[in-house]
Amino acid sequence: MTRFYFDVRDDSSRMNVHHESGYDFSVSKKAREASFTCKRPGQDLTITCRDMWEYVRALGNIPIRRNLKYVEIGTGVGALVPDIVKTGVKSRPTVIDPADYGLMLAMLFEARDRLAGSRQVRYINELVERVEIILDPSKVVLVNQKLGEAYQSRPDLAESADVVIDNLGPCFYPSTEILGASNLGDSWNRDKAVENIISLEAKFLRKGGILITSDVP
Repeated sequence: MTRFYFDVRDDSSRMNVHHESGYDFSVSKKAREASFTCKRPGQDLTITCRDMWEYVRALGNIPIRRNLKYVEIGTGVGALVPDIVKTGVKSRPTVIDPADYGLMLAMLFEARDRLAGSRQVRYINELVERVEIILDPSKVVLVNQKLGEAYQSRPDLAESADVVIDNLGPCFYPSTEILGASNLGDSWNRDKAVENIISLEAKFLRKGGILITSDVP
């Protein structure tokens, strides 16, 4: 088992867990608010821990039915896929996300140990459960790659989903996507990149499927 070493700093309001690879985890000591950040070559992004109400606020009501096949792109540590799993869906949902889930799980364990005895342990345990569900191949198909890489390496996922969700995923971070940005050459344009990403995401849909995305800045 890999052993991780962390630099932990905290004050009266937040705890921050840092790993030398470029990952940071920050959690409020008083509210349900936490996020990871990743600053690595080719990656400079925030990895969110959205609750279901935040999905609904951003996307409206998402149809969750046991007979539908779901793909979420840029899941982070969001509640949607774990909640879908808990409904007993017939087909494992797919997560497409390059995030280092093993490292993030270790960071959550570290934060939980440091916060022992506080009310935030319950919240951290919820985040731990989400990551453990995403990492469980009996429950979730995890494609631990960027969107463009996943489409190239997993042709079996083309036209496989009834519902594809992108909430603060590649549409929000188009410069991280190989097929969303680099193919545009020197004349890279954010709007064109987002258009390409949406077109690529739609290729995962079956006929009659729906693509749900958050507003793009």
